[in-house]
Formats: sequence, structure tokens, C-alpha cells
Amino acid sequence: MLGRDHEVVTASSGAEGKELLEQDQAFDLIILDLMMLQVSGMDLHCWLADTFPELADRVIFVTGGVFTPKARAYLSTVDNLRLEKPLDSATFKKIVGELVSNRLAKEPKH
Repeated sequence: MLGRDHEVVTASSGAEGKELLEQDQAFDLIILDLMMLQVSGMDLHCWLADTFPELADRVIFVTGGVFTPKARAYLSTVDNLRLEKPLDSATFKKIVGELVSNRLAKEPKH
């Protein structure tokens, strides 16, 4: 959905995502599913908040709408945007484009 307008890096699990982020923090936006294999989106976000707090602010949570009590409690403690599946392609692209543009506009000019 996003590959035409953005450079997209994917991970097949939360653990793989964590490995990628340990090696490279140059991401404008991170889209996490709440329910991922091995390491949940909540666990990955919590790790980011402790390790790379500036990246934790760049997370969008995506969910199928099924919340465990733990997920509901976690989401109530963070201000990150949450999007429900199924995602409307046009709306999703617009949101991502705006968030990336806003982030880039805030970067200091060299």
C-alpha cells in the first residue's frame, strides 16, 4: 500500500522488527500491529520507549479490533495513533503521508 510513495522496510515478527531497529533508527514512522509473533507491538513499543524514546513517538498501532485486557490497558497509557483494520487504502496513505511530512518539516535544516 505504501511502497509506491515511501521506502518501506518490513519485518515478519516483532522480534525481527526489534533486530532491525537495534541496527537502524533512521525511520520516519513505525507501524506496529498490536498482535505480532514472538514480540507483541506493545512489547516492542515499550522497548522503544526505554531504548529509543524518539522512535516510540513515531509509532502507529494497527489492530484488528480485538483487544485483550492487557492491550486495552497499554493503549490507554500511550498517545500514539491507533488505526483499525481493515485499513482504507486512501485514508491510510493520506495519514502516513501527513505524518511523514510533518516529521520532516520539524527536522533541523543543515
